Amino acid sequence: MKKSLALILAAVATAATATGLLLYYYYQYYHVSIMPKIISITHEWGFVNETVTEVRTFVVIENPAPASATLKELHYKIYLNDIEMAEGHNVAPVVIPARGTAEIELSTLIDNTKIPVWWVSHVQNGEKTWARVEGEATVEVLGQELKIPVSVPSHSFETNFDEEADVDEPKDIVLVDLRPLLYVYVTVESVDTSWGSVTEDWTELVHVAQVYNPNEFDIPVTKLEYNITANGVRLAHGEQPLQGVLLGAKKTSKVTFYTYIDNHKLDDWWVTHLKNDEETHVVVQVWAVFEFVTLIGTFTVKELVYQKDDITIKTDILGSMTYP
Repeated sequence: MKKSLALILAAVATAATATGLLLYYYYQYYHVSIMPKIISITHEWGFVNETVTEVRTFVVIENPAPASATLKELHYKIYLNDIEMAEGHNVAPVVIPARGTAEIELSTLIDNTKIPVWWVSHVQNGEKTWARVEGEATVEVLGQELKIPVSVPSHSFETNFDEEADVDEPKDIVLVDLRPLLYVYVTVESVDTSWGSVTEDWTELVHVAQVYNPNEFDIPVTKLEYNITANGVRLAHGEQPLQGVLLGAKKTSKVTFYTYIDNHKLDDWWVTHLKNDEETHVVVQVWAVFEFVTLIGTFTVKELVYQKDDITIKTDILGSMTYP
């Protein structure tokens, strides 16, 4: 009896396999696709903390076959400027109904220590990032195991921090106001900002200021101090002595100075950026120390000479990884 039951079960299994194969070759012969295909891939941010960032991914797969299919495995990677930021896969098989669709929800964790590496590539690439998703799905349908590529074509997003940090409107900086005896000021006519050198540790910003000195005497600039915050996170803070920087009397002088973003602080900024819907408010401040001699005495004055508090950085990282 047991032997007969085993033979019956084996015959049923063989028949099922044969039927699946016949259907498979029938649809192949008549050029009817049974290949499941990706309909859409969308993402949303999950939890974010100091160490990791969750990306929730939703993949919709269509099954055109007359029999249900099973997604056995889905494996993929997320890249920003060809830097592998995260790797994920499904946790359990998913059944896709015959001539129907199924949505697979995936959770992937980005290691936040990779954010500075991405930032360096973003700046070196002219503040431009290409995002893409690559992977492969294994689906079983009509007894056949099929491989489906999972690919989101590269899309880019850009920022323009260096342009937004420029100053085009002249601003008078009052150094001494002892009217009617003495009134000393200089005019910062413009500030042009560009990216300098970029390393794993620092991102340099180069600022070139045009400063007009309307006074009858030269004014040396001896030191600069700077501070940069992004969504309240201090990214840059320091000072730099200046040697030989002189604002000539009745002249416009070019003053070049530098600020340095600490790349190790970028993972802290990243958390605020995502929690603020991929938007960052940046404030840049620079103070200068002036030393000069007048008929009524010697003055050492520290004044805020450059401030940009309306810089906004917006990204669309998830949008650039969406398909179609």
